[in-house]
Amino acid sequence: MTIRHLTYSFIFIFLIASCAPKKTENSYVFDVRDKDSLEIFSLIDSANTYRIKGKLDTAKIYIGAAKEHSLELNWGKGIAESYTNLAYINLYENDFEASMENAVEGLRIAEKCNDEKSQGLANLLIGFVYLNLGDTNQILPYYNKSLELRKNLNNDYDIGYSYSYLGNFYSTKQQYDSALFYHEKALNHRLKTEDTRSIADSYLLLGATLVKKKKFDKAIEYYQKALLQYAKINDKKRLAETYRNYAEVFMAQGNTADAQNFLLQANQLAKETGSIDNLILISDELAEIKYLEKSYKEAYDYLRYHTTTFKATSGEGKYKDIVKNILTYKNEKEKKIKQLEYDQKEERQELIVISIGSLLVLLVGFLIFIFNRLKVAKKQREIIAYRKNQVDKAYSELGIKNKEILDSINYAKRIQSAILPSDESISSIFSDVCILYIPKDIVAGDFYWLEQKNNQILIAAADCTGHGVPGALVSVVCNNSLNRSVHEFGLTSPNKILDKTRELVVNEFAKSGEKMMDGMDIALCSLNANFSEKAQLSSCQIQFAGAYNPLWIIRKNGTEIEEYKGDKQPIGKTENSTPFKNNEISIQKGDAIYMFSDGYIDQFGGEKGKKFKTSNLKSFLLSIQHLSMVEQKEKLHKCFENWSGDLEQVDDVCLIGIRI
Repeated sequence: MTIRHLTYSFIFIFLIASCAPKKTENSYVFDVRDKDSLEIFSLIDSANTYRIKGKLDTAKIYIGAAKEHSLELNWGKGIAESYTNLAYINLYENDFEASMENAVEGLRIAEKCNDEKSQGLANLLIGFVYLNLGDTNQILPYYNKSLELRKNLNNDYDIGYSYSYLGNFYSTKQQYDSALFYHEKALNHRLKTEDTRSIADSYLLLGATLVKKKKFDKAIEYYQKALLQYAKINDKKRLAETYRNYAEVFMAQGNTADAQNFLLQANQLAKETGSIDNLILISDELAEIKYLEKSYKEAYDYLRYHTTTFKATSGEGKYKDIVKNILTYKNEKEKKIKQLEYDQKEERQELIVISIGSLLVLLVGFLIFIFNRLKVAKKQREIIAYRKNQVDKAYSELGIKNKEILDSINYAKRIQSAILPSDESISSIFSDVCILYIPKDIVAGDFYWLEQKNNQILIAAADCTGHGVPGALVSVVCNNSLNRSVHEFGLTSPNKILDKTRELVVNEFAKSGEKMMDGMDIALCSLNANFSEKAQLSSCQIQFAGAYNPLWIIRKNGTEIEEYKGDKQPIGKTENSTPFKNNEISIQKGDAIYMFSDGYIDQFGGEKGKKFKTSNLKSFLLSIQHLSMVEQKEKLHKCFENWSGDLEQVDDVCLIGIRI
C-alpha cells in the first residue's frame, strides 16, 4: 500500500467516524467515584511507564484494562484518555493506521465530554501521523489546535510538548530559525516542571537544530546537557539518539573515526531497547563510513540491514528506491574492482611507485591520527570524569532523600500498625479466624477493625480512598471515627455506627474548607456472643451493615454462598445520602463468614491480564471450606501471588474469614 493510499484510508476512517451515529453528550457519565478514577488513571500511568521502557505488549494490557473499566462505568473522560494513550503506544509500534484510528476515536469522545486534556493529546498525535505520512498540509492545523487547548489548561508539561512538536515540524521544512524558536519555548516551559526526560528531549532537539545551522560547538553543549539528564533516568533509547547525534557532528567535521565510535555505542543501546527507528538511521550512517573507508563488504552488510529494517516499517515505494540504490552501489563496487584489476595488469610499475607513496602518506596520516586521538581521548576522559562526578552527586543526593522519605513512611507504618487489632486480641475472641492483609505499598488505605462493647463483638474490613500514604491518612480519620461512634456515643448497632461514622468523617474533612470527597467502603458485623469456659465463640446472632462492601456466609455444608450486599453509598460526603440498612442473621456452629475490600477481586493477572473477579473468589472459597482458617489464609495468599504473576499489585488487599 502506498503512502497516498494509506492517507486516503485514514481520511476514510475519519469520515466514517465523523458520520456514524454518535452518542449524545448525556450518553456518557461525567463523574465517577474517586476510587474508580484513581484506579483508571493508575492503569494509564502504568501503561505509559511500560511504553517508555519499550515493553509495548505489557503497556497495551494496562491500557486495555483502563479502557475496559471506563467502558463498564461509561465514563467518557476515562474512555477518551484510554483511546488517545493507546494511539501513543501504536506510534511506538510504527503502526500509523491503528494510531490514527484510536486518536480519532479518542478525539471524538473527548469533544463530547469537553475533555480538553485528551483533545490536546489526540490533536497532537493526529498531526504527528500526518507528518510521518508526508501530508504537510494537515499537520499545522492539528498542532496549533493542540497548543491552543493546552494553553487553556495552563499545563507547562503539555504546552512544552506541543511547542516541541512544532519545532520538529519546522525542522522538516528546513526552517531552522523557526524550529529553534519553538524548541526554546518548549524548553522554557519544561524547565518549570520536574520532568527530566522532557527537559533532556529539548536539549537534544536544540542541539540537532544547531547542527543543521552548522553551529557545532553550541550543539555539543546541548548534547552534553541531554546526556546528563538521560543518564539520570537511564533512558537508553534517548541515550542512543544522543550518541547518534554526536556522530553526525563528527561526520560533518570530517572526523569519521570519532563518528564511528559514537555510532557503535548508539547501535548497542538501540539493540538493547529494540529502537527500530534508531537502528535504521545508525546502520545507514555506519554504511556510509565503511564505504568511505573502502570496507565494501561491511558497508554492504550495514546497508542491507538498513534496507531490510526500513522495508518492514515503510511504504513499498520507498523500499523500491532503496533497492535501486543498493543495486547501483553493487554495480559501482564491481566496476571499481574490475578497474583495479585492469590497472594492476597494465601499469604494475606505476602502481608500485604509487603504493610506496601511499604507504608514506598513510604513515604520516596515521601519526597525525594517533596524535589527534590522544588529544580527543584526553578531552573525552575529562568530559566523562565531569559527567560521572555530576551523576554521582545527583545519585547521592537522591539516595539521601529516598532514605529520608522511606524512613518516614516506615515510621508511619509502625503508627498505622498500632491502630490495627493485635493478633492476641483477635485469637482471644475467635478460635478459627483468617485475616489476609496485603498493602500495595508500605502503608495502606485498607484496615481491619475490632472492638468489644458489653456483650457485642464488632469487626469490620474497611477500604479507604486511595492507597499508600494518602490512603493511610484517610484510614486514620476513619478508624478514629469508628472508635468514637462506639466509645464516645455508645453505639453497637452496625447501621447506627456507620451513620455516626459518616457524620464524623464528613465533619472532619469539612474543617479544611475544601471540597473533600474522600471516605471509605466498609463491611461491619456485630456478633452477640455466648462464651464457653475457655472464652471461645460457640454460636451467636449477627447483625450486618455495609457501605458498598458485602458480607458472605458459607454454611457448614459448604456448598453455596449467601450474600448480603452493603448499601450503594460510601462513608463520606455524597449527594442524597440515606440511613444505612441493618441486616439480622442467625449463625450456627460450623458456618463461616467473610468480609473483604475489593483489592483481591480487582487484581489483574492470569494468562490474559484480566481481573480476578467476584465469581472466581466465590468458587475458590467454596473449594477450600474443608480447611481451617489458618490454612485458608495460606491458600488465598498463594492464589493471589500466582494470579498476579509479574503484574503490579493495583490496590490494597484486606480479607477477614471467621469460622463459628
